[in-house]
Amino acid sequence: MAVKTAFVSGGMYDPLYASVDQFRQQTGIAVEIAFTGDHPTLNHHLEGLADVPYDLVSTHTKYA
Repeated sequence: MAVKTAFVSGGMYDPLYASVDQFRQQTGIAVEIAFTGDHPTLNHHLEGLADVPYDLVSTHTKYA
């Protein structure tokens, strides 16, 4: 089982996602990046959901 996530994407944010596999190796916790998009796209995606199917949503890397 994996932690299902939705992340904002872009030049400031994408480098964080390269460390997801290292996180899995160190903790044994798998992370599924199920959705990425720029801020407006992520917001629009989340607004359209009746239920949020994510364990973690990060709109800013510093809050991840």
